[in-house]
Amino acid sequence: LALALKGHAVREVSADNASAEMRRWPTIFAEGIPVVFRGLAAQSKLVHAFSHKNLLHYADDIGGWSLNKGHGSGPWNSHAHEGGHWNLRQVLEYYDGFESTSSPALQCFKSQGHLPALDLLQPVVDALPTRLLQTAYVDKLNWWMGVNGSSVVTGLHVDDYHNFFFATHGNGGKKFMVYPPWDADNLHVWPKVQVYSKVLLDFYAVANKTPAELDVLWKNPSLKKYPKTAKAKRYDAMLFPGDVLYIPMRWWHSGLNSGDVIGVNSWFYIPNPFVNIYDQIFSQKPDDDLNEWPKLAKLPKKYASLKALPPPPKSPPMGVHPDAVRMRIEQRQKKLGCVRAEVRSHRKVFADLKQFKEELTCLGGFMREIWQEVTELVTGDYPGGSVELWRKVVRALDKGWTIECPKESPPEHVAGFERLFQLRHDRNRFSFAGLLENAYLGCAAKGTCLAVHQATGKALRSAVVWGKCKGIARKPEL
Repeated sequence: LALALKGHAVREVSADNASAEMRRWPTIFAEGIPVVFRGLAAQSKLVHAFSHKNLLHYADDIGGWSLNKGHGSGPWNSHAHEGGHWNLRQVLEYYDGFESTSSPALQCFKSQGHLPALDLLQPVVDALPTRLLQTAYVDKLNWWMGVNGSSVVTGLHVDDYHNFFFATHGNGGKKFMVYPPWDADNLHVWPKVQVYSKVLLDFYAVANKTPAELDVLWKNPSLKKYPKTAKAKRYDAMLFPGDVLYIPMRWWHSGLNSGDVIGVNSWFYIPNPFVNIYDQIFSQKPDDDLNEWPKLAKLPKKYASLKALPPPPKSPPMGVHPDAVRMRIEQRQKKLGCVRAEVRSHRKVFADLKQFKEELTCLGGFMREIWQEVTELVTGDYPGGSVELWRKVVRALDKGWTIECPKESPPEHVAGFERLFQLRHDRNRFSFAGLLENAYLGCAAKGTCLAVHQATGKALRSAVVWGKCKGIARKPEL
């Protein structure tokens, strides 16, 4: 390689401090950066429940696999066989006898899907941090697994929810690289499918690489083909059993599974309307054009003509339904006791942003106009944690606010804010830098675009404060 791209370590919290630091969850959320909590789940039953040894007890019942010809995994992969009707035992028998890096057929293996059985659900629910459950709405749980030493890279993408990933099996075999949202312009985003970068799509056609070779390729995409990646700031994390990685909403990320790795993740939302609106303003919104997915590189010859997997004798069950997962989580949230949500005053929240007063004419003014309405919506006691509040927030967001620059603002600021929303829907002209320059008019000339954006995000994420209910029995966690 002509140039090895250097990464930065994701912020780590040591095992000795992980539990105490997790009690500062609202502060961590406000900072809006990825964090690795070393050993946070090490003492939980989750690590044992999602080990290879234990999961083999369910080998006849676990379905929902995706098996790939190459090392790459992602949507619309024409080089993958979606083996969703195979169970785990059939997959293991298929791999039996293959060398881990020289399979003549399906090179890589991953699973994303419903939890295999109800008795595996409770260890996951119990492992979710108390402070998180009191201040979030958990939407879904997924689990991921590799067999026979296979190695697979997931596409570089963003999600519209926050992510807690629990590593349960595989000593350092699970790695992530993440990039901040504002690096989107350097990641060669595929304009037709706006949540995916083109940088790792070539992995669909990469095969027969050792874990070390794959790691180098993963972190060092071709600068001739993707030159802007040299400007992006990459953060790296390597996980061990019991570690937990927090990936904030809309951070770009890709995972590398190397070996017999297992993990469980939770996707969740925070019921803070200010942040939900803020995140929507700075996200790209054209509809995906699935017919325009890029042409993938050709597979090596011996992989190009693989036949489809044979059908199974019968289809296995797909696992625990998401509704059962949500119900079990909500039961635990109610046991944790009542919490109270309150909104800080607009004046206090924006006091620390006074140096950006000129750039915040529109966004600050819009937030001021909705502040009282949101305060009345959010403030109150919630006996079951934040689930009830999240449902109120969703109803309010569905009703919608007219997001526009206040009428008393200077005409050039109003025009800039209008351009911001046009740019979000223009897949040919979209750029994240363009969003910032129009949202914070004048920031480009002053060199403050990223600084005001980061400071405003942190301020809005801190606007909703969680505490103890008044006069109602509660747990000491808060």
